[in-house]
Amino acid sequence: MRFVVFFSVVLFVFMVIFFCMTFVDKPLLIERSLSFQEVESSINDVEPEVVMTNKMKEGVMNHVEIYTTKTCPYCDKAKKLLMKKSVSYHEVDVSSDAELRQSMTDRANGRRTVPQIFINSVSIGGCDDLYALDAAGKLDMLLKDTQ
Repeated sequence: MRFVVFFSVVLFVFMVIFFCMTFVDKPLLIERSLSFQEVESSINDVEPEVVMTNKMKEGVMNHVEIYTTKTCPYCDKAKKLLMKKSVSYHEVDVSSDAELRQSMTDRANGRRTVPQIFINSVSIGGCDDLYALDAAGKLDMLLKDTQ
């Protein structure tokens, strides 16, 4: 009898693991995130005058977009940092919309992991990249008003 109970528990655990690995939304292990230097260089490649002109045309300063899913702890961590800095952001949940997910992937140069964060339409990457910018003292520069 004990063997049957033990076998049932083991089978149940394996079924849960299989379900999670198959059906739960997770980043692909093959994908790589950008290094801090790549993020920094992509931000530095954008001319400040162009960004400022575009922001003035849009009438939006420091527009922050974050693509998330409902169960992503890194998304929550990134949003907490933005809230700590009193930054308003536009959140796009891509957990159940394949078209939004594809749109995010296209904007993020093929990256499918969440969160994907954009500041003034410039991709800065994910949660780790956001924290790296903050640790380097560059996040506040990207977020501060230039009015």
